[in-house]
Amino acid sequence: MRQRFNLDLASLERFAMLLHGNYGVGKTFLLGDMLRHEAQAGKARFLNVAGEDGALSIANLGLGEIAETVDTLADFKAVLVDYKKDGVYALAVDGGKFFGKLVIRAVCGDRLPSVGKGSDDWAKIHREFEDTLVALKQAAPVVVMASSSDRSMDQITGETSLTPDFPGRQAAGSGGQFDFVFLVKAQALSPTKVRRWVETAPTANTVIRQRLPKPLPPVIELPENGGGWAIIRKAMQECLAKGGK
Repeated sequence: MRQRFNLDLASLERFAMLLHGNYGVGKTFLLGDMLRHEAQAGKARFLNVAGEDGALSIANLGLGEIAETVDTLADFKAVLVDYKKDGVYALAVDGGKFFGKLVIRAVCGDRLPSVGKGSDDWAKIHREFEDTLVALKQAAPVVVMASSSDRSMDQITGETSLTPDFPGRQAAGSGGQFDFVFLVKAQALSPTKVRRWVETAPTANTVIRQRLPKPLPPVIELPENGGGWAIIRKAMQECLAKGGK
């Protein structure tokens, strides 16, 4: 199929983003904040991968019955097909680490992936992982996935980096699968106050990526009670408008 498209985009209408960071930094809350904001433009859905199960952190956002849990890769793929047919506009996926486990289980069953001569387990895992992410990006115009972080070795350079907690070489290479990969951080300032922010600027030994004509602010502060996604969205739009000038 051949399809023409306009390179001079004036608004950011379709993108896929990956948020990663330690547990408890507010990734799931930012997913909920994203859905609440983007629901003004169309249907919103929250997809929880069994094992993550952190939706309680967005229980007070008034999102309603828009969430479901899947525990197999087949169900994950089926959901994406349904969402695309249903015209879902914004999709949040919680549990990148457990998504990777679904892929491994779909390929290997209950055994561990084998390595060494004659084994193609990891080739199948990586192919399945990448193909499913392609389907994920096609399921809705706005797709945001959250994942815990891990220290991983780059299979090419041998360097250790802070990456999304994905299987094998997908950890260090995950930046190529998304338009944006941001790191979410938090710092306790007092027993009752926490500072949360998103790092958007590529740094050494950390998987961060952005695809815009002009760099985003390297740090975007997240308000305590929501509204952080609107700030991120505005910054992204300002970098795109008129070539970022």
